[in-house]
Amino acid sequence: PEAVRGSIDAFAPGFHRREVVAEVGGVVFVNDSKATNPHAAVAAARAYAKVRLLAGGRNKDLDLSEIGRVSSVVHLYGFGESGAKIAADAEVPSSVFSTMAEAFDAAADDARPGDVVLLSPGCTSFDEFGSYAERGRRFTDLVHAREGGAGR
Repeated sequence: PEAVRGSIDAFAPGFHRREVVAEVGGVVFVNDSKATNPHAAVAAARAYAKVRLLAGGRNKDLDLSEIGRVSSVVHLYGFGESGAKIAADAEVPSSVFSTMAEAFDAAADDARPGDVVLLSPGCTSFDEFGSYAERGRRFTDLVHAREGGAGR
């Protein structure tokens, strides 16, 4: 009934779960740092039409190959311990970076209006960060820095 509908309409998934951080120059930046397994990353990427996907980190011994096979991903930016493996398995154009910040800079520079720059790593954060929340905060900081310099 009405009470349920109101609750559903008001539901917010929380920080680091498909959180829209900002739109800069027609590019939407989405923080999904909580996606620490490939299934979550794939689901997030499928939610958008033109995705520049930042994926990587420390693998939990899971099959990461599906991450780079999502048709809405226009470019995959692999980073961290698993970045090269994810990029190598990708069926979309891909690049490899040592850190998430490097991957972010490349994705943000490449992005065009209508694109979504999505951090949905599919892996844990422990190769570079202390937690998924720390990784998500760093992504948010990078977005806000770009927002302040709008397009660089």
